[in-house]
Amino acid sequence: MKQVMVETVNARDLYRLVDQRAAADATNALQRAGGPPSDFASLVPGWIRELREIASLWPDSGACTVATAMKLWLWTTKYFRAAENAAAIDELNDAFTPLFAARVFVHEAIIDDDARRDLSHVYAAHASAAAATTCAELVFGYRRHLVWDAEGCASCFAADDLDDLEGFIPGIAAGARGNTDVVEADGSHAAKRGPCANFNGLDTFMRLRNRVDACLTGSRIAKDRAAAAIGRS
Repeated sequence: MKQVMVETVNARDLYRLVDQRAAADATNALQRAGGPPSDFASLVPGWIRELREIASLWPDSGACTVATAMKLWLWTTKYFRAAENAAAIDELNDAFTPLFAARVFVHEAIIDDDARRDLSHVYAAHASAAAATTCAELVFGYRRHLVWDAEGCASCFAADDLDDLEGFIPGIAAGARGNTDVVEADGSHAAKRGPCANFNGLDTFMRLRNRVDACLTGSRIAKDRAAAAIGRS
């Protein structure tokens, strides 16, 4: 038992060291690049295409992950510009800096060895996941949550309607109660804040958000390789 615990602690220490080295390398790359240019938003579409091309040649560099995160960031920025929400735009601009650092780190890593590309992949995953979280927090955080009123319950099932349908579709009443919001005949409902929040008008955002998550594929494998390399050094 003691031996297993020691190995676990050592692995965690190695993972932390990988994160630290990846962040340090990305910071140094960012400093060498001088940070994002003042008009960087207009350059993002070109950077996305560039990163996709890099990913086709160096798939383990994290380039594709950063490209997807930038696409989500760009959609979110346009969304809040249309809403004239300056506070959200400022926060999104701050969230972009790690993505830019990941981009320039990718450029440096692809001309180095596999170990550097693993670190690039690790940082790309962290930066992309963090940016995606910021985008989701802003997009959903600025939407009003539904409450148990006439407007909020417009999307709910009425128990009487479900009971009527039960004769035609056996099991629908129980199924709906387990998967959607139902208002019973006496007006009672599930004990929670209100009907579940929806994704109305956010289909593109959700598709991109899910793609960022999927683009994290392989990043932990890269982290394992980097940790093993450090452990051998």
